[in-house]
Amino acid sequence: MERVPSEMDDSGSDSGSDEEEQADTEQQVEDQNEGTAAKESEAGAEMSALVLYTQPVRFHSFEHAEKRNRCYEISSFVETQATNLLKEHPVEFVNYNKRQLSRIYPKGTRVDSSILECWVSTGSPKLSIFRFGDAIKYGHFEYNGRSGYLLKPNFMRREDRKFDPFTESTVDGIIAGTVTIKIISGQLLTDKEWGHM
Repeated sequence: MERVPSEMDDSGSDSGSDEEEQADTEQQVEDQNEGTAAKESEAGAEMSALVLYTQPVRFHSFEHAEKRNRCYEISSFVETQATNLLKEHPVEFVNYNKRQLSRIYPKGTRVDSSILECWVSTGSPKLSIFRFGDAIKYGHFEYNGRSGYLLKPNFMRREDRKFDPFTESTVDGIIAGTVTIKIISGQLLTDKEWGHM
């Protein structure tokens, strides 16, 4: 490539050199900014597209949500609030998640996902989880044809089915089986009484 001499202005200075330096600087900044943007995961982009289909709303009560009956509304719960609602109204919490979405965040001091089972039993589709977070999220995303969606069990979707996460009786519409398990070790056991452990 042959270099063409730049034109000089009346003062004898090189007018093109400032523009070239500025263009070089802009190119360097552009190259630096490309580093992280190009590495965004495909799953993240597809999941974030779902934000367009939901409308965040403040949770007032299960009765209020049932009257409104809007499937696109999503309410967020902190772990302590969700725990109280789950203990006081377990069936209503499950029915709430049949109609619309909920998102449950662990309290700020939690560093593991030891309480995950309790929230899964409510049918809450969006859980913020720690420790195994990425592995579980990407695993679920890959599971169903890369749609990121896992269909809840029939009894957690149909209005004519009743499910209480704390009862030991059979689940409505499910034939019970027997499993015997010998526990040889335990980790991440919760210190709270949940009624199902």
